[in-house]
Amino acid sequence: MIGDSKGEYVKTVYIMMGIQGSGKSTFCRAFLPDTERINLDTLHTRNKEAIKIGECQEKGCDYVVDNTNPTKEDRARYISTAKEAEFVKHLKTVFG
Repeated sequence: MIGDSKGEYVKTVYIMMGIQGSGKSTFCRAFLPDTERINLDTLHTRNKEAIKIGECQEKGCDYVVDNTNPTKEDRARYISTAKEAEFVKHLKTVFG
């Protein structure tokens, strides 16, 4: 949960980037334990991922997209939906 300059809550999405095994999930568990983690390894399909993102946005809860997201295009899908839902984005890069 992040506050703005007035100390008010700001809806936040974190988008992880990094190769498999680089520590993205470990970072999430250590530094974002109360943030909803969305991961294709556990959800298995883009449709389920989209549903989960939609649920988080509807509730207004922070979430982290914990995938490799190696290309600008991969990240763009999450950034555009976050902007539409008025979430602030934070990109985290984890290198292996």
